[in-house]
Amino acid sequence: MITEEQTLIIDNEVIRAEIDRYTEEDKESIIEIYDAWRTLSVNLNNLGCRKPNFPEISEIIFCFVYDCWRTNNLSSGTHTSFDCYNPKTNKTIQIKATSISNDLTSFGPKSVWEELYFLDFYNEDENGNANYNGDFKVYLIPNDEVYNHKMNKNQTFVDQQKEGRRPRFGIKKELITPLGLKPIGEFNIYNL
Repeated sequence: MITEEQTLIIDNEVIRAEIDRYTEEDKESIIEIYDAWRTLSVNLNNLGCRKPNFPEISEIIFCFVYDCWRTNNLSSGTHTSFDCYNPKTNKTIQIKATSISNDLTSFGPKSVWEELYFLDFYNEDENGNANYNGDFKVYLIPNDEVYNHKMNKNQTFVDQQKEGRRPRFGIKKELITPLGLKPIGEFNIYNL
């Protein structure tokens, strides 16, 4: 990982930020973290416990695959709720991920982004059991579908954010499946 100062353009404003870039040398660490998570998940499951949420490594994986930057320590009062930055398009990116069949994804009341990506690490074997073989899919989620998503009979995602609430819903069940969204990429942790 290379940490350095870079210039970002956010809302037509030039911002200085500390960013992390991931290189080929980081592949081994990504695999080690994934394997440790997978082992922990299996061992907890064998004892009748819940599997832990998928770790923040999803942001690192996205940045590695799509050559984006993970952002830290922005120098301005601009919104900072995004996870990554694409230096080629100057877009702020929010990453959400799941490792279970039916996610419950949470957003902060001040979450703002230009592109939202969902990484799905859930796979099943031939018997319908969870299979953490390293395969994952990446989806680009349309912003208008998120912001206008009905959270209940009377409120949208944005309505709940305006109340200072944390909107939560299943991206797979409530957006990807009904909209027929297709992955923009399919990868395997072990073959990055």
